[in-house]
Amino acid sequence: MGDTVNVATRLEEMNKELGTRLALSEDVRQRCPNELVHDLMYCDLRTVRGRQILLRVHAL
Repeated sequence: MGDTVNVATRLEEMNKELGTRLALSEDVRQRCPNELVHDLMYCDLRTVRGRQILLRVHAL
């Protein structure tokens, strides 16, 4: 499984765990339009199974 698919799968799992509508990574948040960025909340800095780098998680 590629890194992108792995991260997407883990974010989907975190979304259910957090009870949010949409969980996304810092990389995706940086690409969001300003109108959406203001509605996002920072949730956590997490380890992702199969990845060494910590993932900064935001949610809507």
